[in-house]
Amino acid sequence: MAELASKRPDAGQRSCIVFEGNAPASLASNAPLRRAIDSTPDARPTSFQLWLGDAVAIKEPTAGVLRRQAGSNLALIGQQDEPAMAISAAVILAACAQHRSSEFSAVVLDGCTADDPNAGYLETVAKAMPNEIEVPGFRESSDAVLALGAELARRIESGATDGPPRLLVVHGLQRFRSLRRAEDDFGFSTDDDAPPTPDKVFAALLKDGPEHGIFVHAWADTVATLERCVDRQSMRGFDQRAMFQVGSADSSTLIDSPAASMLGNNRGLLFSEEKGTMEKFRPWGLPSEAFVAAAGRALAARED
Repeated sequence: MAELASKRPDAGQRSCIVFEGNAPASLASNAPLRRAIDSTPDARPTSFQLWLGDAVAIKEPTAGVLRRQAGSNLALIGQQDEPAMAISAAVILAACAQHRSSEFSAVVLDGCTADDPNAGYLETVAKAMPNEIEVPGFRESSDAVLALGAELARRIESGATDGPPRLLVVHGLQRFRSLRRAEDDFGFSTDDDAPPTPDKVFAALLKDGPEHGIFVHAWADTVATLERCVDRQSMRGFDQRAMFQVGSADSSTLIDSPAASMLGNNRGLLFSEEKGTMEKFRPWGLPSEAFVAAAGRALAARED
């Protein structure tokens, strides 16, 4: 064991692993994220990771992976507001850390209510990043989605599959009524006088966005909320589905298993339909604004 350790370059840098099952995971202790922040990407990555929390195993943190293929979007479902906020913040930070600031941008729809203790937190995270992160007001959210739809249409028309990656983060899908499916939703209208609506654009982003470099991460409080916005066919656009504890029926609806109904407090489950795998994790605790600011400064400095 000593001989093996001596051959590993980071053998002396690793600290003792102490599993604290009831404590939130620390984003600041995420080793892959720290490495990404400390190194400048040589080229645009072909895929990137969105770390959700510490795995309930001795391994790297649990992550959804976004790549340019159909279905490569990530949904998070559960009613735990603060862990959901922490994951949305971690998603923004992780995506920025794995790209040069000029080669990645995002749109963040923040569904926090004004009386939420963490209202404005995601905007603070966005402003700390050197990347272009748009955080439209609640009334402007529909226009932001339509603009992403127009960008997707341009990429499809030109046949471009190598455009700079863009990420739509929807924090609180339940708050954005414009993204709910209409009762008579049969897809994009062929009538030139009836332009696409935000709900139809959202469905198009889920279906065609990943192959053209536009991805979606969405948090919804319940499965019913997700189903109001995403029909059964469009649900395939969320190949990766993360959950906090939900009811047995909701768990079975999403992953064909009641596993997410037995998670307990401070636990999450990541399901990949493509791989057919389920992985338990401890969700991140809300990172401090000081950590976020320091990470943003480090990302800006590495390209100077």
